[in-house]
Parts: sequence; structure tokens; C-alpha cells
Amino acid sequence: MTVWPQNIARKAVVALTPYSARGGATGALHLDANECPWAPPPLGRTEGFNRYPAQQPEDLRRRLAGLYGVGPNQIMMGRGAD
Repeated sequence: MTVWPQNIARKAVVALTPYSARGGATGALHLDANECPWAPPPLGRTEGFNRYPAQQPEDLRRRLAGLYGVGPNQIMMGRGAD
């Protein structure tokens, strides 16, 4: 049996080089990561508001898994086209 996604994707798609998202970067501004350079509104906690959230937030996955009666490994989060 062929491993998914190879059994549903075209060969040209499977042959593509996977996108490597920026991870764990430090510094104030990463325009190449499509992040907002402006300060967030004053809501109390402000650090990290210009960064994307975790790719697979474990706490949210556990809570959704409990809500839907499945295992956390059956929940995949998405946050856009990344």
C-alpha cells in the first residue's frame, strides 16, 4: 500500500520541494515571514503579537480532541496557506 499523500497527489506535486517555514527566529522584525511590523493595540500582554501562533498548538488539539471524542493525533490545525 502506498503511503498517503502519495496515493492521492499527482507525481509532480509529490516531487515538489516542501516549504520550510521560519521557526524559532529571534529579533524584532521578520518581514520575509509575513509578520506585522506595527505595535499591537494596548491590550495588556503585548509580546509575540506580531508573530504567527504555534503550528500545532498542543493544548488546543487536546481540547478539540476531547470535544469531538477523538485522539489529539487525529486533529490537525491550519492557519492559512503555509
